[in-house]
Amino acid sequence: MQVSIIAIGDELLIGQVVDTNSGMISREINPDGWSVRSVRVVADDADEIKRAIKQAFDETDVVLTTGGLGPTKDDITKPTLCELFGGELVYDKAVEANVLEVPSSCRVIQNRVGTAPLMWFEKDGKVLVSMPGVPFETQEMFCTEVFPMLKHRFPRKDALQHRTFIVIGYSESVLAGMLDDYEKAMPGNVHLAYLPKPGLIRLRLTGTDTDASRHGGAKRQARVDTRQIADMQRRQDHGADTWRHAARQRLYDGDGRKLYGRQYSARDNAGGRQLRLLQRFGCQLCQRG
Repeated sequence: MQVSIIAIGDELLIGQVVDTNSGMISREINPDGWSVRSVRVVADDADEIKRAIKQAFDETDVVLTTGGLGPTKDDITKPTLCELFGGELVYDKAVEANVLEVPSSCRVIQNRVGTAPLMWFEKDGKVLVSMPGVPFETQEMFCTEVFPMLKHRFPRKDALQHRTFIVIGYSESVLAGMLDDYEKAMPGNVHLAYLPKPGLIRLRLTGTDTDASRHGGAKRQARVDTRQIADMQRRQDHGADTWRHAARQRLYDGDGRKLYGRQYSARDNAGGRQLRLLQRFGCQLCQRG
């Protein structure tokens, strides 16, 4: 299931505030097989907001907006949503204590950690949830209320698995060359991503299955053929320099912890051992539930 995110606020466009909500939402939904299709940042402008929402609904059935829900005149998200979904601004009993109006066409989700209410809109089988822009409010309410409601509204029909491990000692281009044949042989429902940082490369393997009941199938598809990588490493290791280079290779799990606190060579009888450890510890599932 895919969602679109729209972050609303002039402060985001001028760099006064950084949008952290979109990243949080993506991290929260991904382990459950959901993903973010797109992220848009728009100004506090009615036409811009409406245009962004219409574009987002062309892409996905779920749109999440953050920001623009305050009581001041520059927060125009609520009247704009009234124009799109119908209704009028009214006082709702759920938020009456906060003296805030909400569109009559929405389902109010009481904000337990702030003043601005969350609003659930539904039309033609599509859902828009409007959330506040304050990060700790967004995170608390999205994780405890919004996402559980979305999962109930849109039951997951597919299975998704991630396996992540970290490689140190190879450049991205060299590693890509080593894994070229492996990537070409991967089935269409498996994707390998390279996420380089200074000093390391994080490899993320994603496997999907269209039937959630075959969760184990996605899990198996997400395993890296570590013996093949070990063989490729051995073929790369020639001469004393590469021996010393291989001896410096260290395996880390997805959280960056060195396995057993040891170093393993790709040549000295540790090729299989090294990669078995990688398979066991370095490819931990990023999954919950």
